[in-house]
Amino acid sequence: MKKLLLSTLAMFIMTDSIAQVIPLGVVPGDWSGWSNRLVRSLSEAGQKILGMEQGGFTLYNLDMTTYLTVQYPEPPVGYHWFEHYAWYCSQDLFDADLSSIEYLMHAYHNEDGHPATAILRTNGDLVFWVEHEQPSGSNGLDATTQSPWIFNTSEYAIMQLEVDDGSMDMHYYRLRGKLPCVDCDGNITPELVLTNDTPPQYPAPGVSRIFPNPASSGTEVIFGLESGVEVKTLLLMDQAGKLVERLPVPHGADRLSVGLSGIRTGVYSYALETDKGMVQGSRLVVVR
Repeated sequence: MKKLLLSTLAMFIMTDSIAQVIPLGVVPGDWSGWSNRLVRSLSEAGQKILGMEQGGFTLYNLDMTTYLTVQYPEPPVGYHWFEHYAWYCSQDLFDADLSSIEYLMHAYHNEDGHPATAILRTNGDLVFWVEHEQPSGSNGLDATTQSPWIFNTSEYAIMQLEVDDGSMDMHYYRLRGKLPCVDCDGNITPELVLTNDTPPQYPAPGVSRIFPNPASSGTEVIFGLESGVEVKTLLLMDQAGKLVERLPVPHGADRLSVGLSGIRTGVYSYALETDKGMVQGSRLVVVR
């Protein structure tokens, strides 16, 4: 028995001494369940972990110590912040003041649900505000990942916001800086141009759209898939991934109207079952 204990202890010490995965610390749980992430776009402050909280966010150093805690200011009258979610943080993309950090927020009107886009400084100052426009797409929310709504040109970055009038028009804004590149050592190089930085044209193959969004009584999903791909079923899921609705799609249809009278207020996602496989859609906000 003694030999067995000594052997087990020796194995534990040996395993620990050669371990390649080293714990750094804990970032408090993200209340919305999906937005904690690495922020690589702070050219002066360096890379941080962004932890989302209801009412604000905290930037952590890579050793998990706190760098900066931000509380969201009150949104403009008649609006509320969308899930208290900071879409993009940067020190040189939105203005020339490298001593401040700016972040982009998405807002919705309390009554009719139309969207707005805001850029704020961490001290609460509003840098940019536009109503009836919203970021077009949700992937690539930071730095080097190519985003469908912030992209580099040879001279500067451009922000693409979708108009919510059903026209699918896009408004384009020239930004002060450019999306940074990060080399293998983590060094940020803002002057480099990302490759593959042509903004996607809509509708693009494999990209579906939903309008209105937010919606109350009903909405319409426009499939926008490649020619020859047939949608069989639309699946509506809640934030936990639980199936809420399974809706059959008529043969050959390129869109589907979705009634929401029996759906509770909240944030949902949808997916399309096709004869070629599953296609993930964007999120749907249901308001009353």
